[in-house]
Amino acid sequence: MTAQIDPRHELDELVGRFRHLREEHRRAPAGGRARRRLVRELRDAEEHAERRILALVDDPEVRAGWAAHLHHGAAAPELPAATPPVPRESVPDRPDGRRPWPR
Repeated sequence: MTAQIDPRHELDELVGRFRHLREEHRRAPAGGRARRRLVRELRDAEEHAERRILALVDDPEVRAGWAAHLHHGAAAPELPAATPPVPRESVPDRPDGRRPWPR
């Protein structure tokens, strides 16, 4: 049986991860090794979230709403009811080839 992922739930988790990393980066001391590592993780999380938004949301206005939610803290837009859940096998791996993003 193929596990189904609710697109809204997945996007909310990706946004939460991105915001968490952004706050860690903000609190990290300037010029430190931890901050440089967080810059890379933040960039990877942002790219992954943007790819998933493109893959899960068909409407350009709703995509723009999710991008605003990701970057500026705007309210999360509603996904159209016609958006079917995505099978787990279609979720791409992380860019570095490791397992899919943590839940």
